Amino acid sequence: MEGLKRWLREAGDADRLNEGGFVIRALHAMEEGRDDAIGAAADLCRRNQMLLRPLYEIAAESNDTMVREKVLEAAFTESAEVVKAPLDAMRGLAKFDAARAAEAAEVGLSNHPKIERELCRLLVQLESERAAEKLIGVAVAGERESLSDAVGRALRLAEESIVSDAVVKCLRGTEAERLTACRIAGWLPFPTVAEALEGAVESDGSISVRRAALDSLYRHREEAAVRGLFSEFAAENCEARRWSFFVPILETADPHLLCNREDRLWLGHILTTDVPYAFEHYAREVIERRKRKT
Repeated sequence: MEGLKRWLREAGDADRLNEGGFVIRALHAMEEGRDDAIGAAADLCRRNQMLLRPLYEIAAESNDTMVREKVLEAAFTESAEVVKAPLDAMRGLAKFDAARAAEAAEVGLSNHPKIERELCRLLVQLESERAAEKLIGVAVAGERESLSDAVGRALRLAEESIVSDAVVKCLRGTEAERLTACRIAGWLPFPTVAEALEGAVESDGSISVRRAALDSLYRHREEAAVRGLFSEFAAENCEARRWSFFVPILETADPHLLCNREDRLWLGHILTTDVPYAFEHYAREVIERRKRKT
């Protein structure tokens, strides 16, 4: 650790920009190095020096008023040269003003589509009780399928009853609202949501909505099958048979959910220490390939 601190003190501006982010993050992860990391991140922030991996989240732990103003400004920026800079700034802003951070995340869903998945998750973390209504409203207004999918993924982690109520309410709205609600509902295999989708299939006056509801119910069945494969994999001791369960899991389940530690479909639930590393290695290759297509 002392070597990292010395590097920060002695490094020139070019070195700080090229390697400083790695060093500062490494120091921040250690209790004894946290103050040095915060000071270095704040210094870069004050001087408007931007890294490929922004450090606003660490800099925000400084009590420096100027730094906090820069973090606030970056959180609400309408465009950014570094794609994830606004996200890092919002996470930093949440450390001293959670309400403004939630507001920035909601606004950012219109300005920064490339990080919409992360912004949806952040909003759920910051406003668990209001996130469902807000995110569904943003998805309806945005009319982007990718945004509806991002909202659906994020709401899997919110309170089931609140999410279900918000989706069912939207399924009673205009045709555009019902279509968006159906797409979001496909990611939410909750009993109340499934019941509402079945009702839409039977009685909705729009063919498009009925088809969307059917698609979402199919996604529910698909996820149930994947969870069954999880159970089969965990119970099986034969490595060869495990592959017969593992491959369809990777090819069927959403790759973003497989990587999310908070989701029920996170691969870490079955890739325990007794499972050979070959499974994890193969999973990384397949997931990266599938992510590039989404």
